Amino acid sequence: MPMNIQIVSALITFLLLIVSFLIFMFYYVKLKGHLLADNNVLSMRSGFEYHDQFIGILFSKPEKFAIYKPSAKQLIAKYKFTFKLSMILFILCLVQFVFTLNGI
Repeated sequence: MPMNIQIVSALITFLLLIVSFLIFMFYYVKLKGHLLADNNVLSMRSGFEYHDQFIGILFSKPEKFAIYKPSAKQLIAKYKFTFKLSMILFILCLVQFVFTLNGI
């Protein structure tokens, strides 16, 4: 019986991971639209030119990058939070998977 509970909890954690990742991607696109709104034609191709800056915003201080706008402060906080949440759920998913395989 405990094995069934472990599998169910691992599946629920995996479902939460998927939802948190989708929310993270939503904030990524929303942030990209906000920060690159000055471009006349915002296309996927032009957005990839700034991909390194979005990764930099995620892992360091946003003020260091040319595309940063102070009006996006709250959106950047949500972007960073959902990324951290996704990573925590990913690690939790891996731990649960290993424990389920070992029968612990």
